[in-house]
Amino acid sequence: MIALVPRFMMSQKKKLLRCGGILSACVVIGAAMPQPARAGTTVNFGKDQFFTLGPGGRAQYLSHDTTMPGNGDAASASDLRIYMGAQFHKYVKSTLNPERLRDGNWNVLDGILQVERWKAFNIWGGRMLTPRARCE
Repeated sequence: MIALVPRFMMSQKKKLLRCGGILSACVVIGAAMPQPARAGTTVNFGKDQFFTLGPGGRAQYLSHDTTMPGNGDAASASDLRIYMGAQFHKYVKSTLNPERLRDGNWNVLDGILQVERWKAFNIWGGRMLTPRARCE
């Protein structure tokens, strides 16, 4: 006769369940809390003078009908974006956001010169794309 022996003793099962529950709770709490993005860098040049630089990218995933021969899923990185901002003076700032397309050409998403002398009235000039125009 063969005796069935449990793999873990009852006290070990309780410890595993408790540790698994604690680990699951930590994962859920960590995923639910907002995390700030830390992809950019800032270089300070003095009082009210700095330059910021950050990368960005746009990717896509295409899913096709796999019953047709030659059709399959594909993932690709579409565009590379560089986000730049600078402050030259207490009241003068600028933003330049170029984008490198798949064909190798560069496109300017935003090029803005900002004069912000007063809180109630600011002057901005340049090219500013709407969010809808950015995805096209």
